[in-house]
This record gives sequence, structure tokens and C-alpha cells, in this order.
Amino acid sequence: MKQSFENVHEVMTGAYKENNFCTVVSLAVAFNWSAGKAHRHMTKYGRKHRRGPEWDQYTKALLDAAESEGKTVVFSRDWNGVTLNKFVKAHPTGTWFICVKGHITVLIDGKLHDWTAKTAGKRKIAYRSAFEINGKYDYGIAKIEG
Repeated sequence: MKQSFENVHEVMTGAYKENNFCTVVSLAVAFNWSAGKAHRHMTKYGRKHRRGPEWDQYTKALLDAAESEGKTVVFSRDWNGVTLNKFVKAHPTGTWFICVKGHITVLIDGKLHDWTAKTAGKRKIAYRSAFEINGKYDYGIAKIEG
């Protein structure tokens, strides 16, 4: 059974009494991990209870998660400044991690898996939020390959 935002949300708000767990949701859904496994993984990379991690911590966590699943991550800044709606329409297939202001969401085969899925369309990619590569915070997109 594929992991879903709804399932991860239920576990995180119930058993874990958490909030601000978009990074946990993104990893759990993208890699079909349990909420607990994704939560432990993010804690390993510095995520504190009820707080999101720093972007450099999340970047490292994502790279490690992908490697553990035999996948690679390709970062891009080509879509920076474009709205989430336009990106979603242009990418009906694949697994994509998308940075928007203070938040991460995951797009899998044209569907956003996130609590903002119905309302985030006008948010701009990489606006005050981005993956950190070589000390620069300017990569708004990460595609999972393999």
C-alpha cells in the first residue's frame, strides 16, 4: 500500500503530537516510508519536535534518503519564481520535491501530497526557501530519479 499524506498526518498529529512536519510527509510519501521512519530520519538530521529543519539539514536528509533507496536526486533552479500551479501542470509524471516559502511539498505523478495541495497554487517556487548546494540556497526543485 502506498503511503499517503492523510496517513502520515494522522500518525504525526496523533501518536507523535507533532506539527510543522512537511519534511516528514515529503519523505514518507516519496519513498513509501512509515511516518515513524521518516520522522526518525529527519530527527537524525537535526529536526526538532514541532519545528521544521533548516534547509541545509533537509537537503542532506533528502540526499541520504534517496541514496538509501537506490535513487539519485537532481536539483534544479530552472523553475524558481514560477507558481506551483504552472509547475504541476508541466510535470504530470515523476517525483518532485518543491520548495515554497517556509515549506516543502512533494509532487508524484501530477498529484501534490500535502495539506496545502488545494490552496498553494499561486505560491512561488524557491521564494525565500530552497535546497542548499555548495553553500548556495537557490535550488527550488529536486527530482528523484532511478
